[in-house]
Amino acid sequence: MANSVITKTALAKAFKELINEKPFSKISVGEITEKCRINRKSFYYHFNDKYDLINWIFDSEFIEKVKKQGEYLRYDFIDDMCRYFYENKDFYRKIIKTDESGLFLEHFRQLMIPALKEKMCKVMGKTDMSDLYAGMSADILICSIRRWLLEKNCPEPEKFVAFLKESALRAAAFISGENEIVKS
Repeated sequence: MANSVITKTALAKAFKELINEKPFSKISVGEITEKCRINRKSFYYHFNDKYDLINWIFDSEFIEKVKKQGEYLRYDFIDDMCRYFYENKDFYRKIIKTDESGLFLEHFRQLMIPALKEKMCKVMGKTDMSDLYAGMSADILICSIRRWLLEKNCPEPEKFVAFLKESALRAAAFISGENEIVKS
Protein backbone atom coordinates (compact mmCIF):
# COMPACT_ATOMS: atom_id res chain seq x y z
CA MET A 1 0.00 0.00 0.00
CA ALA A 2 1.45 3.37 -1.00
CA ASN A 3 2.33 5.84 1.77
CA SER A 4 -0.37 8.23 0.53
CA VAL A 5 -3.08 5.60 0.92
CA ILE A 6 -1.74 4.60 4.34
CA THR A 7 -1.88 8.22 5.51
CA LYS A 8 -5.37 8.79 4.08
CA THR A 9 -6.61 5.55 5.64
CA ALA A 10 -5.23 6.54 9.04
CA LEU A 11 -6.89 9.96 8.81
CA ALA A 12 -10.19 8.34 7.78
CA LYS A 13 -10.04 5.89 10.67
CA ALA A 14 -9.32 8.68 13.16
CA PHE A 15 -12.16 10.78 11.74
CA LYS A 16 -14.63 7.87 11.99
CA GLU A 17 -13.64 7.28 15.61
CA LEU A 18 -14.05 10.97 16.44
CA ILE A 19 -17.45 11.25 14.78
CA ASN A 20 -18.67 8.51 17.13
CA GLU A 21 -17.55 10.63 20.07
CA LYS A 22 -18.71 14.11 19.08
CA PRO A 23 -20.65 16.10 16.47
CA PHE A 24 -19.05 16.75 13.10
CA SER A 25 -18.90 20.51 13.68
CA LYS A 26 -16.87 19.99 16.86
CA ILE A 27 -14.20 17.88 15.17
CA SER A 28 -11.13 19.83 14.15
CA VAL A 29 -8.43 18.87 11.70
CA GLY A 30 -6.01 19.12 14.62
CA GLU A 31 -7.94 16.48 16.56
CA ILE A 32 -7.99 14.15 13.55
CA THR A 33 -4.25 14.45 13.02
CA GLU A 34 -3.48 14.19 16.73
CA LYS A 35 -5.54 11.00 17.02
CA CYS A 36 -3.52 9.25 14.33
CA ARG A 37 -0.20 10.93 15.20
CA ILE A 38 0.21 12.60 11.84
CA ASN A 39 1.22 16.21 11.49
CA ARG A 40 -1.41 18.73 10.47
CA LYS A 41 0.40 19.62 7.24
CA SER A 42 -0.01 16.02 6.11
CA PHE A 43 -3.79 16.36 6.37
CA TYR A 44 -3.75 19.41 4.11
CA TYR A 45 -1.32 17.73 1.73
CA HIS A 46 -3.97 15.05 1.11
CA PHE A 47 -7.28 16.85 1.75
CA ASN A 48 -8.64 20.37 1.48
CA ASP A 49 -10.96 20.00 4.47
CA LYS A 50 -13.10 17.51 6.40
CA TYR A 51 -15.59 17.25 3.51
CA ASP A 52 -12.82 16.27 1.15
CA LEU A 53 -11.93 13.50 3.64
CA ILE A 54 -15.57 12.35 3.75
CA ASN A 55 -15.68 12.23 -0.07
CA TRP A 56 -12.46 10.19 -0.10
CA ILE A 57 -13.95 7.75 2.43
CA PHE A 58 -16.99 7.23 0.20
CA ASP A 59 -14.92 6.96 -2.97
CA SER A 60 -12.38 4.56 -1.52
CA GLU A 61 -14.82 2.36 0.40
CA PHE A 62 -17.62 2.16 -2.13
CA ILE A 63 -16.76 3.46 -5.60
CA GLU A 64 -13.36 1.77 -5.80
CA LYS A 65 -14.85 -1.51 -4.54
CA VAL A 66 -17.58 -1.38 -7.19
CA LYS A 67 -15.05 -0.62 -9.94
CA LYS A 68 -12.93 -3.61 -8.85
CA GLN A 69 -15.98 -5.90 -8.99
CA GLY A 70 -16.39 -5.16 -12.67
CA GLU A 71 -18.91 -3.06 -14.47
CA TYR A 72 -19.53 0.21 -12.62
CA LEU A 73 -23.06 0.44 -13.98
CA ARG A 74 -24.27 -3.11 -13.65
CA TYR A 75 -27.92 -3.68 -12.85
CA ASP A 76 -27.48 -4.13 -9.12
CA PHE A 77 -25.32 -1.01 -8.63
CA ILE A 78 -28.12 0.72 -6.68
CA ASP A 79 -28.60 -2.40 -4.56
CA ASP A 80 -24.88 -2.41 -3.73
CA MET A 81 -24.90 1.32 -2.97
CA CYS A 82 -27.90 1.08 -0.65
CA ARG A 83 -26.40 -1.94 1.10
CA TYR A 84 -23.16 0.06 1.63
CA PHE A 85 -25.06 3.04 3.06
CA TYR A 86 -27.11 0.77 5.31
CA GLU A 87 -24.01 -1.01 6.64
CA ASN A 88 -22.48 2.41 7.36
CA LYS A 89 -25.71 4.21 8.28
CA ASP A 90 -24.53 5.53 11.63
CA PHE A 91 -21.59 7.27 9.96
CA TYR A 92 -23.57 8.63 7.00
CA ARG A 93 -26.50 9.75 9.15
CA LYS A 94 -24.11 11.96 11.08
CA ILE A 95 -22.57 13.26 7.87
CA ILE A 96 -25.91 13.96 6.18
CA LYS A 97 -27.39 15.65 9.25
CA THR A 98 -24.47 18.07 9.47
CA ASP A 99 -23.84 18.60 5.75
CA GLU A 100 -25.39 22.09 5.78
CA SER A 101 -23.42 23.16 2.73
CA GLY A 102 -24.40 19.98 0.87
CA LEU A 103 -20.81 19.21 -0.13
CA PHE A 104 -21.01 15.45 0.38
CA LEU A 105 -24.41 15.16 -1.27
CA GLU A 106 -23.20 17.23 -4.24
CA HIS A 107 -20.12 15.00 -4.55
CA PHE A 108 -22.42 11.97 -4.46
CA ARG A 109 -24.68 13.61 -7.09
CA GLN A 110 -21.76 14.25 -9.45
CA LEU A 111 -20.75 10.60 -9.21
CA MET A 112 -24.31 9.43 -9.88
CA ILE A 113 -25.05 11.56 -12.97
CA PRO A 114 -22.80 9.65 -15.42
CA ALA A 115 -23.95 6.31 -13.99
CA LEU A 116 -27.63 7.23 -14.33
CA LYS A 117 -27.09 8.80 -17.73
CA GLU A 118 -25.61 5.59 -19.13
CA LYS A 119 -28.25 3.43 -17.41
CA MET A 120 -31.07 5.60 -18.78
CA CYS A 121 -29.63 5.41 -22.31
CA LYS A 122 -29.63 1.60 -22.11
CA VAL A 123 -33.18 1.45 -20.74
CA MET A 124 -34.56 3.95 -23.24
CA GLY A 125 -32.59 2.59 -26.21
CA LYS A 126 -30.82 5.90 -26.87
CA THR A 127 -27.21 6.68 -27.58
CA ASP A 128 -27.19 9.92 -25.62
CA MET A 129 -29.11 11.38 -22.70
CA SER A 130 -29.33 14.94 -21.49
CA ASP A 131 -27.40 15.86 -18.35
CA LEU A 132 -30.61 17.58 -17.23
CA TYR A 133 -32.57 14.29 -17.19
CA ALA A 134 -29.75 12.39 -15.54
CA GLY A 135 -29.34 15.21 -12.99
CA MET A 136 -33.04 15.17 -12.17
CA SER A 137 -32.91 11.40 -11.71
CA ALA A 138 -29.83 11.75 -9.48
CA ASP A 139 -31.65 14.38 -7.39
CA ILE A 140 -34.63 12.07 -6.91
CA LEU A 141 -32.40 9.12 -5.99
CA ILE A 142 -30.24 11.13 -3.59
CA CYS A 143 -33.23 12.75 -1.89
CA SER A 144 -34.81 9.30 -1.48
CA ILE A 145 -31.62 7.79 -0.05
CA ARG A 146 -31.17 10.75 2.29
CA ARG A 147 -34.72 10.43 3.65
CA TRP A 148 -34.38 6.66 3.96
CA LEU A 149 -31.12 6.87 5.94
CA LEU A 150 -32.48 9.55 8.25
CA GLU A 151 -35.58 7.50 9.16
CA LYS A 152 -35.35 6.36 12.75
CA ASN A 153 -36.01 2.73 11.80
CA CYS A 154 -34.98 2.72 8.18
CA PRO A 155 -35.96 -0.51 6.45
CA GLU A 156 -33.32 -2.91 5.21
CA PRO A 157 -31.79 -2.02 1.85
CA GLU A 158 -33.58 -4.81 -0.04
CA LYS A 159 -36.97 -3.42 0.98
CA PHE A 160 -35.94 0.15 0.21
CA VAL A 161 -34.57 -0.75 -3.24
CA ALA A 162 -37.71 -2.73 -4.05
CA PHE A 163 -39.76 0.33 -3.10
CA LEU A 164 -37.54 2.57 -5.29
CA LYS A 165 -37.94 0.27 -8.27
CA GLU A 166 -41.69 -0.06 -7.82
CA SER A 167 -42.05 3.72 -7.44
CA ALA A 168 -40.05 4.31 -10.62
CA LEU A 169 -42.16 1.82 -12.57
CA ARG A 170 -45.41 3.32 -11.30
CA ALA A 171 -44.23 6.84 -12.11
CA ALA A 172 -43.20 5.76 -15.61
CA ALA A 173 -46.57 4.05 -16.15
CA PHE A 174 -48.43 7.12 -14.92
CA ILE A 175 -46.42 9.54 -17.07
CA SER A 176 -46.69 7.37 -20.18
CA GLY A 177 -50.41 6.73 -19.65
CA GLU A 178 -49.90 2.97 -19.48
CA ASN A 179 -52.38 1.07 -17.34
CA GLU A 180 -50.03 -1.83 -16.74
CA ILE A 181 -46.81 -1.50 -14.80
CA VAL A 182 -43.94 -2.82 -16.89
CA LYS A 183 -41.83 -5.33 -14.98
CA SER A 184 -38.08 -4.72 -15.00
